Amino acid sequence: MNKTEYKTNAEPKAYADGVPVFCAHDAIVDITALVPNPKNPNQHPDTQIQILGRIIRQTGWRQPITVSKRSGFIVKGHGRLSAALLEGMKQAPVDYQNYTNEAEEYADLVADNRIAELAETDNKLLADIFADIDTGEIPMELTGYTEGEVQSLVAALSEALHNDLSEPDDIPETPKAETIISQKGDLWIIGRHRVMCGSCTNRADMDLLLNGAHPEILLTDPPYCSGGFQECGRTSGSIGTKRKDGKAVTIANDTLSTRGYQALMREVLQNFDGLVAYIFTDWRMWNYLFDIVESSGLGVRNMIVWNKKAIGMGSGWRTQHELIMFAHRTKPKWDNHKGYGNVLEATRSGNELHPTQKPVEILEKLLDNTRWAEGVLDTFGGSGTSLIAAESIGQQAFLMEMEPVFVDTIVKRYIKTTGETTEIRLIRKGVEQPSEVFEGIFK
Repeated sequence: MNKTEYKTNAEPKAYADGVPVFCAHDAIVDITALVPNPKNPNQHPDTQIQILGRIIRQTGWRQPITVSKRSGFIVKGHGRLSAALLEGMKQAPVDYQNYTNEAEEYADLVADNRIAELAETDNKLLADIFADIDTGEIPMELTGYTEGEVQSLVAALSEALHNDLSEPDDIPETPKAETIISQKGDLWIIGRHRVMCGSCTNRADMDLLLNGAHPEILLTDPPYCSGGFQECGRTSGSIGTKRKDGKAVTIANDTLSTRGYQALMREVLQNFDGLVAYIFTDWRMWNYLFDIVESSGLGVRNMIVWNKKAIGMGSGWRTQHELIMFAHRTKPKWDNHKGYGNVLEATRSGNELHPTQKPVEILEKLLDNTRWAEGVLDTFGGSGTSLIAAESIGQQAFLMEMEPVFVDTIVKRYIKTTGETTEIRLIRKGVEQPSEVFEGIFK
C-alpha cells in the first residue's frame, strides 16, 4: 500500500480543518493561536515530526494539544503542533487544563515525556502487534516505525532471542555489553556440556563444538520467521535471499526470507547425522520445513502441538499453540516407556527478553520420550533452555549460539541452575584460559 493513500474511515467526534478528531477536547482552535512554552526541554527531531504528521493526517487526532489556563502556554503536544504545521493544518483540538502554580505546570510538561521514557517494551507483545497490524489494510509507518525498522526488530527477536527464558528455572539477567565475556570462536565446557560461540553453518565451528561426537538428537528452535512476519505468510513474491543493499544475507543480521530459511535449514540438516529431530516451527513454515526434513534423509513422523493455554493477541482465530516437527532416520527404538500424547500443555511464562516461550518442561518431555537416543544438539542455542532440559534428563548437550551475550547467558544459567562452579572451562583460540579471564561469569 502507498503510505500516502491511507485515510481512516472511523466516525470522528469533530473535524479540525478537515482532519477527523477522535480525542476528547474542549475546542477546535486556530493553530496560530497556540503558543509553545519557551522553556519546553523536549526536542523533536525532524524525522519524528514527519512521521507524526503523516499519522495525524491519515488517522486523525487521537490526542489533543494541552494548554494551560494559567499561562496560556502549551503543556503537552509541542510535537503535535510542529507536525500539524508541517502538514499545513490550520486547526487543532485543544484541551484546556488548570494548574495551581508554575511549578505544577512545569512538572506536568516534563513528566509527559519522562513517564513515556520509563516504559519498558514487552518484545513478544510488540512482535505480536506488528503481526496483527500487517494485514495490508494500513501502512506500517502508522505505528511510528518504518518498514525497515519493523523488519529489523522482528528479525533480531527471531534470531537473537529465539529460545526462551522460561519457568521454573531462575534465569540470570542478560549481561550488559561492557561485562560480556564470550567472544566469537570461544568454546565453553560446562560440566558434561559444550557451548560454542559461532555459526551452525560454519563447518570449523561445528567440528570444534562436537569434537568428534555424534549427538543423536537435534532439538532446536530455528529463526523460522527470519524473513519477518510479513514473509512467513507468503509463498511467492519478494522471498529472495538478498538484503536490500544487495549483499548476501547472514544468520546474524537475520534478514533471511523464506528461501533464506530453507537454505539455512538444509545446511543444518545436512550437517546432522543423528537419529531424531525435534524442530519448533510456526504453522506457516510447516510445509517448507517438511520438504527440507524429508529430503535430508529424516522421515517426518508426527506433529507435536504445544498448547500454550493462553491465546495470542489479535482477532478471529487467535493462535494458542506452536508446532514441533518430530522426525527420525531409522525405526525408533520404542520400549515400554509410557509415552506422551502429541499435544503437550504448558503455560507460557512472560519474559521481556524473548518473543516466544519454551518452558523447560516441554523440552524435558521431548527428550524423555526418546531416551534411547543419546546426545542433544541445538544449533540455535538462545538462552540455553535445551541445555537445562538435557541436564535434567541426564543427556549431554552441544549448543551453538552466535551472539556472545547469549553464550554468557547460557553459561550463567547453567551455573545458577546447577550450582556448579568448578567444572567451568573456556577455550579461546585453542588455548584454555585461566579462571581469571572469566571470573565475571560467576557474578
